Amino acid sequence: MGDPRAAPLIEFLDSQPLSELCHDLDLISPEEFTSMFNVGVSMANIQTDNLERRMNNVRAGSTGFSATGFSINTRGRDLNLGLAGPSGAEGKSGPSVMQPTPENRWGVFVTGIGEFTDVDNTDNASGFYLSTGGVTFGVDYRVSPNFAIGLMGGYAHTNGDLVDGGSLDVDGGKIGAYATAFSGGFYVNAAATGGLNDYDTSRTALLGAASGNTEGREFTGLIAAGYDWKTGNLTVGPIASFQYTYVDFDGFTEHGSLAPLTFNDQSADSSRTALGAKASYDLHMGHVLVRPEIRAAWQHEFGDTDYAIVARFANGAGNSFTVTGPAIGRDSLLLGAGVAVLFNDRVSAYAYYDGELARTNYSSNNVTAGLRFTF
Repeated sequence: MGDPRAAPLIEFLDSQPLSELCHDLDLISPEEFTSMFNVGVSMANIQTDNLERRMNNVRAGSTGFSATGFSINTRGRDLNLGLAGPSGAEGKSGPSVMQPTPENRWGVFVTGIGEFTDVDNTDNASGFYLSTGGVTFGVDYRVSPNFAIGLMGGYAHTNGDLVDGGSLDVDGGKIGAYATAFSGGFYVNAAATGGLNDYDTSRTALLGAASGNTEGREFTGLIAAGYDWKTGNLTVGPIASFQYTYVDFDGFTEHGSLAPLTFNDQSADSSRTALGAKASYDLHMGHVLVRPEIRAAWQHEFGDTDYAIVARFANGAGNSFTVTGPAIGRDSLLLGAGVAVLFNDRVSAYAYYDGELARTNYSSNNVTAGLRFTF
């Protein structure tokens, strides 16, 4: 004899035309919630990208206040936005245009962020579209001419467009620490961040929307290294990085629809490496320095790609079941190009395009434009 708690659902499915049953089962399946893990990894990438930009500034000799008008996430770890001077420390990389003084070891920064990600449909799962915007801010201290440490905070909001008009809204706050060490053109960057995310979900289900709310956590560790060779006005060098991100969310129960679901505590992780090269060229036009930059890197994901979600019916009928989201490729090409303009030793502007391309069922296209002020 069947579970009486499942009787209303079974009666509804029995009344449906055979041609509608596949779609009805899709409305029960919550594979679109795998986007919650994509959001966590995406937010982590945005924040670490901004920290690497700040560490590039520190290496270039940028101290004091740094403000960006609006920045959209660049996944290229080492696109140098230190517009105050050539990349790297003195020596093989050349001297900095704005040499920091012992009396001005402190720096603060604030950066606007954003990202636009498209995950494609597959034969077994529906894709989704994510747009993220927010801010990263922090303060750092130059301990010695070749070493600096800092603290950061950040906020980001993500809006997700899910299948059949569903939605995902995520608000996340983070704190963290970072450090950069450099000598003779060689540099090492490190960062650790953690934070809380609040998720509001709305899933198109049987006979109405199924809504829910939960919280989760995210932890990220980053280590990156590179070398800057300078010959005349040209600076080129290799870049490499490793980033680990852990994302989880607390269990929650949906409300609304004929068949709302219950989700237990769940987690996923990402382990990424990137290896590539970057180049920039300093063009002196009167009192203005113009610096075009390009970079390219190969990125490989060692962690989860086709994330899984475990659920069961909220009324307790039946057993738990597992669904997976779109299978995303492990390898991608990171490309970036742009230009920076240093008007004087305090004011600079830049614009960049960056993309994560050639990854199966996944793409990210980003544009960066902003201003920086130092004193």
